[in-house]
Amino acid sequence: MAGGSSDSPGETCDFSKVSACIKRALEKEEQAIGNKRAALDAEQAALRAEKAAMGLVGADDDILELNVGGRCFITKRGTLTQGDHVLSGMFSGRWEGSLRKDAMGRFFLDFDPDCFEVVLHEFRKQQISGVPPRWACVSWPANKKEYARCLLSFLALHRDTSAHKGETGAGKSTSSVRQAILALLRDDSVDPSQGLAADAIAAKLSGMGPDIKACLKDLVAHGEIFNSIDESHFLAV
Repeated sequence: MAGGSSDSPGETCDFSKVSACIKRALEKEEQAIGNKRAALDAEQAALRAEKAAMGLVGADDDILELNVGGRCFITKRGTLTQGDHVLSGMFSGRWEGSLRKDAMGRFFLDFDPDCFEVVLHEFRKQQISGVPPRWACVSWPANKKEYARCLLSFLALHRDTSAHKGETGAGKSTSSVRQAILALLRDDSVDPSQGLAADAIAAKLSGMGPDIKACLKDLVAHGEIFNSIDESHFLAV
């Protein structure tokens, strides 16, 4: 009989099984680490995207150049974003990438420049006085009062405090619903790529009284909200 000892076939088989088990355990651990790393990378990417989105909100001291009906106006962002209206939404800094510009890179607004000059003048007065404009008392260029009324309606500037002093009953109720709808649509939880469905809005505001869909239609007509992916989904300006 030859000297020395040798592993039996059974011992060799057991070692191979243990080695295979260790290998599989290591592979699972590596996969788990990879999954955790991917999740962390996704969280960091989402955080960077959120920070970038927050950076889209412009500063009040930003200087804006506007081409309004062929006339150049220069003003601060903060002058245009006082209050809750279409212009404040347009120039908040979040949507400017979608606004049309002229050959000089100025934001183009196809409004009557004489009437817009009055609007800007009132905003500048508000900036230094802190008193919102009373649009019903504003003087407009001759022969342009009807256009001015349409412009105020389009920009949602017709809703000054004097216009609501006499509201009672259904008027106050409708106004409350309009404000509730706007608050819902401006909530951070609303997906900006989808908007909020009319049925979802009606469900959240059930019991408030006035016809929700009628209020939605009125808000669209006044330029305070708009349809997103279809006619039944809405986003606030």
